[in-house]
Amino acid sequence: PIAAGFSMAIASGLCGLAQGKAVAGAAEAMARNPGAAPAIRFALLLGLVLIESLALYTLVIIFVKVG
Repeated sequence: PIAAGFSMAIASGLCGLAQGKAVAGAAEAMARNPGAAPAIRFALLLGLVLIESLALYTLVIIFVKVG
């Protein structure tokens, strides 16, 4: 259970860092090229969903292994 807690903390922390970097990059890209905002927004949302799924998969694996 302790290792599971550490793994969830690491996964959540790295997901938070990745999401922050993705949002910052998308905001800068939209500021530089407002015409491409819809495509950038779609790519951002898709990327955020995939990043967040990492944390959810980690949580599910923890519940399966510990429970």
